[in-house]
Amino acid sequence: MKISSALPTIPRSRDFRRVWSAAIISQLGDWSARLAIGIMVFDRTDRPIYVGTAALVFIIPYFGLGQALTAFAERFQRRNVMVSCDALRGVAFLILGVLDPPLLVFFIVLFIAATADPVFEANVSATILETVDGDEYDSAIRLRHVSGEVATLGGLGLGGLLVGWLDAQQVLLADALTFAFSAFVIAGLVARRQTPAVPPTVRETFAGGIRFLRHDQTSRNAVLATMITLIAAMAVQAQVPVIGLELADLRPELIGALAMATPAGSIVALTFVSTRGTGRAAYYRNLVVSLGAAVLTAGLLQFGDNPFALFAAFFTLGFVYQTSMTANILVGRRIPAEGRTVVFGMLQALIIIANGTGAWLGGLAIELLGTRAGAQISLLFSLAALLAVIPKVTPRVAAAGGATTAQRGEELSIDLTDDSRMDHTSGMNRTPMSDDIDSNI
Repeated sequence: MKISSALPTIPRSRDFRRVWSAAIISQLGDWSARLAIGIMVFDRTDRPIYVGTAALVFIIPYFGLGQALTAFAERFQRRNVMVSCDALRGVAFLILGVLDPPLLVFFIVLFIAATADPVFEANVSATILETVDGDEYDSAIRLRHVSGEVATLGGLGLGGLLVGWLDAQQVLLADALTFAFSAFVIAGLVARRQTPAVPPTVRETFAGGIRFLRHDQTSRNAVLATMITLIAAMAVQAQVPVIGLELADLRPELIGALAMATPAGSIVALTFVSTRGTGRAAYYRNLVVSLGAAVLTAGLLQFGDNPFALFAAFFTLGFVYQTSMTANILVGRRIPAEGRTVVFGMLQALIIIANGTGAWLGGLAIELLGTRAGAQISLLFSLAALLAVIPKVTPRVAAAGGATTAQRGEELSIDLTDDSRMDHTSGMNRTPMSDDIDSNI
């Protein structure tokens, strides 16, 4: 398998650059704040369960409420939706940074802020799809994944430094400023989406998204493969404290470094493993990378008593996440304009379900089989992704109505061995000042 050294390039679209830069700044502040919140809650309660509750508050909106709000927001311009999400989160973190509310009120305000996350992320994904040229979409997704991993690492590191220099509550004030900056940048978006004269109901938008995921075999199987590989990878990544202590007897500070090895490996994989080529070929090429990395990680864990081998195993584990990026590109190109953000929102929920399931199953496997064997068996589960076959020719399903493409009433089969036949509808109107991309994209 040939490894390409072609780095992802920044698409020419000015709107993409605005959304991308705003998302990075927002993510840096968000992960800094999550670390600070955990420290604040533990300092106030001395109860780990409340720290876990704070983490859970960020996840709950992805299960139903976030998708309902995303469906409702589908009737508005994406720029206005994203600015509103940033404003809501900024005000919430400003309140938490200035006041010292009781714990229950603290969690309620945190939950209100968290409800904006799935809406914002879904609209960012949809905006990227709608504002970049078709041949730049894979670079845009690679760039977003790589920068997201870097922002996560940077946010956690920055959060630790800020908490040491200032205090946890002041970190929340800094996070409120990042949301304000993000809103300012996004307010400059030029692209405008054609919203329907009679907007669909939330129920109709939901039904359309479910219809797409049920009947588009290519998208369904790509998502299934992603969930399987994520479950396998997270089963090991979530157990890094247990594996580090049980296999190599690592000190706490080295366990933190071990945890950082996986996102570091993921950044390398996302940067250097090529996603170019036809959708089907790129999918299988990157699936082989993911599964090969899972098998290699399982083999390295056999020598996990050696710290160097253990660090190499967790670095290699980062390559298992490669399938998710390719599936993102493949599915993103197939999602029709109607209800696009709802489909992205549903995919977010499925990814979170896969992560949570993997974390729990990894613990169960280690409990039943032992640390080494449990982690190895969990990784080999990823081979089940080979069952998620992507056909050469598959119908494209619309999210709305009974049509099979984004153009209602048209019948179309897409040959995935030739990307040039895949349409790229944006549902957007752009002015000549927005960028130099073909306005028909």
